[in-house]
Amino acid sequence: MKLFLLVLTFIITGSKDCCKLSLSSMGLNDYELEISLDSLKNLHPEIEYFGSSNIREDIEIYSLKTKTVILGSEKKVVYYFGLIDDRLKGYTFNVHTEERLDYFYEFIENAKAKNDFLEGDGITFSEKDELCHKFLRTKQERKGIIIFGGIDKIGSIW
Repeated sequence: MKLFLLVLTFIITGSKDCCKLSLSSMGLNDYELEISLDSLKNLHPEIEYFGSSNIREDIEIYSLKTKTVILGSEKKVVYYFGLIDDRLKGYTFNVHTEERLDYFYEFIENAKAKNDFLEGDGITFSEKDELCHKFLRTKQERKGIIIFGGIDKIGSIW
């Protein structure tokens, strides 16, 4: 019986731990999925209601605009939070860099140490299983690249 409880505890704990990003060392905020809207508002009183999802009516979206230092220079970061029943089910971020693609590669190299899904080279990284979806990629803008990433348990574009 004790072995069963130990294995069950490991499975439950392991499930929670594998569904998170670790980018705080890069200057980005890491959030635990399933935290409440009130907890998010306590962390960031400036969080704003963005609207309901056009894809799924049960998803409410909030946003947070901030500036943070990433790789030695201040960058604009916009977070989007997807909540169902006032619980965080996913979040994305956009880092507006005004930099070239080399900046993204440096970001990836620094982030690889704590994020197993960032394997190999490229401009798109993704890991999806039955518990969650993690992704990180870049997209080109007129003024430079945007580093776009996130994690969710929603299972769809929201």
